[in-house]
Amino acid sequence: MYDILAKHDSLLSKELKRLGGFGRQGRKGFDSIMTRLQMQCYVTTVDFEYQQDKYGKVYGWGVARYATPEQHFGEAFTQAVYQRTPEESRDRLFAHLRLLFPSAEAKQLSRILGGK
Repeated sequence: MYDILAKHDSLLSKELKRLGGFGRQGRKGFDSIMTRLQMQCYVTTVDFEYQQDKYGKVYGWGVARYATPEQHFGEAFTQAVYQRTPEESRDRLFAHLRLLFPSAEAKQLSRILGGK
């Protein structure tokens, strides 16, 4: 799935499913594969797009648009990220969570990041 996505700027999930052979008569496990790729930071959700009726009104659930981090954020950004240690990345995430949730305790924020 990564190889398919890497050949495009971005793809809606339904386009990616079709290109990957997933569907009613095709392969199974699309959501599991995409979740694993996202958890490993190989794929990111860049947007949700909504269907429109003939009057231009949106309806239904949003359809995810996926891209690789290199495609979405740019090569320079991703190369800079690869230079960080896991500890530096964790500290940056912790600081960002602290800004989002100023009243949260450090232990709670660590738990969100998978710590103890």
